[in-house]
Amino acid sequence: MINSDLMNQVATQTKLKEIVEKSYEVFGKYKLGNTLEVCLHCVTAEEVEPLLKTPLREISKEMIYEYYSSAQSYGEQELYEMKYFLPRVLELLTKFEFPYHSVEISLSRFNLEKNNFEIEEKDILNQFAKSYFALCLEIYPLPDFENIDSIIIMFGLAGFQLRPILEVWTEKFEKNRLLNLNDFFLNQVDYMPYKPFRLKNAFSTKEINAEIFSWFEQKKQNRHSQNIPSLQSRKISLKIPMRAK
Repeated sequence: MINSDLMNQVATQTKLKEIVEKSYEVFGKYKLGNTLEVCLHCVTAEEVEPLLKTPLREISKEMIYEYYSSAQSYGEQELYEMKYFLPRVLELLTKFEFPYHSVEISLSRFNLEKNNFEIEEKDILNQFAKSYFALCLEIYPLPDFENIDSIIIMFGLAGFQLRPILEVWTEKFEKNRLLNLNDFFLNQVDYMPYKPFRLKNAFSTKEINAEIFSWFEQKKQNRHSQNIPSLQSRKISLKIPMRAK
């Protein structure tokens, strides 16, 4: 008998591949020149050169890491160049090859809140976010024992609206999704007396915490979503494997 979680993973991976291919089309108009707008105090010309000479689909996460190591100028040219790399960054994420030292800031340079993206660009990014979150929910534990809150924060810090992404959690109630939910409540939330719940993850912000937990509270109060456990209840009858980080 084929595991339903595995079947879901395969289906979601296929959908993600289609979205990534579409992102190569959508962002294909962005091209690099002979140089990159980077801080030469942060990275050297020798470190930048491979990014200019390597075909986009062959750029490694290590090469992107070097690029991310440069301080941001927040200028139009830098944004233009980052959009060139964006489809490859998305493709690397689908393989859980995060291009920076912390998962949470893997997309933080691409801030959707600043209206720097065209409608079609935002649409493909939002499609990616929801499908990628679905894939992460269907895998437990995540590669390298990463936590599901890191994925949520990654999108929050990049300026994505979290509610549409979190809604993916309610689409199916299968083992790995529930294990991720159980782990989230038991290990990733800081329950402080008389204070709003917050994530233990230091990368989270007050805004991200508020958006996440207001969504859960809304689901708790929604009689059509009784399968979502209350924030007041921290026990779910699923066993979580021992994790080591």
